[in-house]
Amino acid sequence: MRLAAPVIWLLFAGCGLIEPPPASFAIAVTLSGSGIGQVTSAPAGINTAFNRFEASFEPGTVVTLRASADPGSSFSGFAPAAGGALECDSGSTATTCVVTVDDV
Repeated sequence: MRLAAPVIWLLFAGCGLIEPPPASFAIAVTLSGSGIGQVTSAPAGINTAFNRFEASFEPGTVVTLRASADPGSSFSGFAPAAGGALECDSGSTATTCVVTVDDV
């Protein structure tokens, strides 16, 4: 997953050029279908069981999304939102999606 970050430089009198802290990027999940289950992230931030569907991560962070279906339900896979981009990195499985937050 590649996300673009604006670069902002600040110039304060007497302080010189100061680079702002790294931008963070939001990853959001949406559950669909009639089944029951949850999605969590590592590092922590997303946990749909506790109504946390979105979290922000700094550039360079490797985020693993894990899906689990309750008994009687099944997980069909990860897909990008309309107009969004989702590319699971190598190391992903049927129930995990590994993405790297990238500022390029």
